[in-house]
Amino acid sequence: MENSPELLEGEWIIRGTNFPLWLSNKRSNPTIKYEKLKNSPLTFLDTVSYKNKKKQQKQIIGVDTYKQNRFIWRGRGFLKILSSKWSVLTVTDTILVIKFERSFLTPAGIDILVRKGIELDDPKQFILRSFEQYTITTSEFDSLVWL
Repeated sequence: MENSPELLEGEWIIRGTNFPLWLSNKRSNPTIKYEKLKNSPLTFLDTVSYKNKKKQQKQIIGVDTYKQNRFIWRGRGFLKILSSKWSVLTVTDTILVIKFERSFLTPAGIDILVRKGIELDDPKQFILRSFEQYTITTSEFDSLVWL
């Protein structure tokens, strides 16, 4: 990741996930925006946006710091007490695959994201065409729900 942080920067749309936050029908249209804050240690502002049941835009803001081959997310504001760990499995100009570890409040999981502005009608089929490149197991892939 240290060699290509510019690939992570930008806005991504979550298109496949097994994370309960996105599967509960209480939130929709999830996106994540990464803005690089500094190079050493590699640090990003992480802004998760979504719509709630009332169609209001909401955000979860945190900071990701790269340490020991993974990112450590720490919430901002009243979420400062929360943290989680996640890794980039694959990042290209089009696709981002992230795997997050179990935390105090959340289970482990996988998100498949598509860069905002890239039209990809069926990300599941796109991933299946070159499955081995995305560093996820068959069981992880089978657990994903496509949004």
